[in-house]
Amino acid sequence: MYKNSLYLESSFEDLLLVGIYRKGCLFVCNPFTRQFVELPRSPNAFHRRSRYALVVSEYSKIKYKVVQISTEVDDITSVSPPFLLHLTIFSSETGQWSSSTFNFPEVALFDRCSYRTPIVGSNGIVYWPYGVYKTEGLVALDICSKQYHLVGLPRELGHDWRSLGSRIHVGVVRGKVRLAQFFWYKRKQFFVFKAWEVVDDDEMCNWNLVHYHDQMKMSECCMSLSSLLTIHALHPDDGDVFFFSLSNKTLKAKEDIRIFQCQMLGQNQSHIEILCNLPPKIYASRVSVVSLLHPWWPTQVPDLYHPTDI
Repeated sequence: MYKNSLYLESSFEDLLLVGIYRKGCLFVCNPFTRQFVELPRSPNAFHRRSRYALVVSEYSKIKYKVVQISTEVDDITSVSPPFLLHLTIFSSETGQWSSSTFNFPEVALFDRCSYRTPIVGSNGIVYWPYGVYKTEGLVALDICSKQYHLVGLPRELGHDWRSLGSRIHVGVVRGKVRLAQFFWYKRKQFFVFKAWEVVDDDEMCNWNLVHYHDQMKMSECCMSLSSLLTIHALHPDDGDVFFFSLSNKTLKAKEDIRIFQCQMLGQNQSHIEILCNLPPKIYASRVSVVSLLHPWWPTQVPDLYHPTDI
């Protein structure tokens, strides 16, 4: 936990939302143009558990919102429900944060494992997985009405060890929210990859299965008892591509953390490519992978509007 370590909180096409750990600072930046702007500090910047999402307007890319979901409780399992959650939204149009609270009925907002629980936005709704030690379902929150509903997991996913945090990822592919699952099935000696799209219609959410591969072979990945396989990201413009890492879960591991890109070519057929190797001193749980898109014209990061600038 380095004092000034950076973390990629969220992304949209060629934009990144970057946070500075322990300082409560947030930046929206474009790494291609090297433009960036520092946001005003959130009133809930130092809550013990927070997650962020960058939501960009579909009508104008220079208009965006930053959504923060947080709780002041460090160990939420020690508190009886309902739990008080804080919703804080920054608008680039006003240059200000707005805050509200709501009660959450489930056991936990975020899992207790060290893997960051992503929040993703689509069509004015933000989604994130909830659960204590494993994923129990998704929350769908309308950031305009401040109303939310819970989405159960697909039946094919399983509600056991297969739903642990490192094996589940929520992302957006071509504007549609996807839930992906990737793990090594030791007993059958196969890799398994599944993906579903959320079909959200007036608070009734269903799942559309888009990938089901349960007998995948990957010669590039040699699994052992100490191997840790983690799915990190989905490609935002290619529904057949996802990214994962392979590392050693022992504390004194000397092996590099390898980042892979996997492209599905057909039923149980894939093409694997190693993108990079990270030194073992980096914790796998602190690795954040995003897939940046290159628009025809780079997205500009304008200066923020301040009410005093009239």
